[in-house]
Amino acid sequence: TMDAYGNITTTSAITANTSGLAVNLYSDYDANASGSINIGAGVTSNGGIITILGGGGTINTTTAFHNLTLSTASNTITLGAALTVTNGLTLTSGKLDAGSNYAINVGGNWTNNSGAAAFTAQNGTVTLNGTTQTVGGTYATSFYNLTIDKTNTPTITFASLTFPIANTFTATGDASHQINFNGGHLSKSSGIQSVSYSTLTNATANGGATWQSFTANGNVDGTGNSGWIFAF
Repeated sequence: TMDAYGNITTTSAITANTSGLAVNLYSDYDANASGSINIGAGVTSNGGIITILGGGGTINTTTAFHNLTLSTASNTITLGAALTVTNGLTLTSGKLDAGSNYAINVGGNWTNNSGAAAFTAQNGTVTLNGTTQTVGGTYATSFYNLTIDKTNTPTITFASLTFPIANTFTATGDASHQINFNGGHLSKSSGIQSVSYSTLTNATANGGATWQSFTANGNVDGTGNSGWIFAF
């Protein structure tokens, strides 16, 4: 076990792939590696920020990060396992690739300041499972599957950008867990997308798909919505 306090910067590649290794990072952690980065099992951020800079590589750990920032210039970080970030995931530069369709679970903000092609979703699912979250940044992110978890009765705010959805958008609440999502522009080329027990405000949806938010299914039509169908 390594407990690290303060700012830590390494100048060579990082490999932490021993399953029994626990790296507890209580402050900012900069992996300023000139080579590839392989973060393996057992890495824990414990409330700090892990920032990966420099070369591309693979994230193999199934242990949750608290905050994770990728700033890898033109290089790509590829997932070798499902990724869980309990707070914020920030793409500053470089690319994040979901690898073999690995799931990504984010409990805080999803921020894309890298570019429109900064995230390669493959056929994977991004799940927003926090309480109050923002999906945005300078650039919109394209998702394959985007799911809003109802557990924390969340409020999700989308930036004023167009977010392409290749496959499914899922927002399925229930009588005890109303989902709130605000703003943004969801776009899908075809098919039917339905939500339930969701309150929509200033939400736009189009792109050729049919977007159903029937009030009979517990949905609430707030103000400023466009493209959503609230009545049969």
